[in-house]
Amino acid sequence: MSKEFLAMINLDTVSGKSSSIFKNYLKEQGIEAYKAKMILEIFSLKVKTKKNYVRKFNKIVANFKENEKKNIGFDRIKENLKTIKELKGTMLGYLAEILIAVRSGNKFWGNALIADFMFLDNSNALFSLPNKGSSKKDRLELKQNVVKIFSEINSFFKDPFLMRLLITKVAILMPSAIIGSSISQFDGSWSLTEIRETVYSKNRKYLGFWFTQLLGRSTRNEWDTFLGNSLSLEKILSLKDDELWIFNFYFPKKDSHRTALLKRLNGLSKSKKFIDRYRIIELIKNKTLKDLLGKISPKFKRAHFNLERELYKDLLKDGRSVSFSLYNLISLGDKNDRLLWWLAI
Repeated sequence: MSKEFLAMINLDTVSGKSSSIFKNYLKEQGIEAYKAKMILEIFSLKVKTKKNYVRKFNKIVANFKENEKKNIGFDRIKENLKTIKELKGTMLGYLAEILIAVRSGNKFWGNALIADFMFLDNSNALFSLPNKGSSKKDRLELKQNVVKIFSEINSFFKDPFLMRLLITKVAILMPSAIIGSSISQFDGSWSLTEIRETVYSKNRKYLGFWFTQLLGRSTRNEWDTFLGNSLSLEKILSLKDDELWIFNFYFPKKDSHRTALLKRLNGLSKSKKFIDRYRIIELIKNKTLKDLLGKISPKFKRAHFNLERELYKDLLKDGRSVSFSLYNLISLGDKNDRLLWWLAI
């Protein structure tokens, strides 16, 4: 049995310890200096990037005392917005900011935040910094706070349709193991008839959201009809980046629409954001789309698995999406000591 393997299986003895203690542990285990350096880099990344976002969210909500008067002033709004900086763009960040808007009595702001949240690509959760393990107490408090926020939103907006949209979106983004049945008191279910009535309505918003509701509950033919009717030339050009994932399921038939899509994707491909790189990688699984983009940018002529591998390795270097990246790298055939240490620590 190798020294390295023994060091891996005995890691629980230094779990949660400082980097200096971990460094001494590796030395005691007889790990060679060059290998110890690599392992310490991984250790530092995993420790440095982990934060307890659940606890942070609970503290933010706790700042709003039950007896605190509504219509809080500008200074209080500014103070609370600073506290949610780390959660910005995440589901918990949106819920916290919507609560601030509700407490400030600002319906316009609240509606705008809910609209942004409804557009949020479900894949965003994959690229948030990892959450440090939350205690049972933290998770229980989280459930109670989510219910509290929903109750306040419900009382403030008095809009059952808006509430159902919000509940459904949260249920999609938040694992059932975390939220459980705590939001079951609110109605977040849709019959297929209701979905159809809404998606074919002229006033329908949130194309991506409604398409997720059709998926798995309808036929491929209905998806094509829905997206074909919804994706006009103007719509393709104005779609939010968070909704571009729908082209995983639909490829425009008209040349003008394909040209517009290629224009959007070529622009997106210049982004260095992990979520944007992932969107492109998923979309170019469509060989026709990959070939067309290859005529615009040479990088799309590279093998698809090389583009994937590059993304997942970069994610690990940043300490993000660790389990997701490791799973995909191993699926791509990568097997080395570095990956084993990412799994072990």
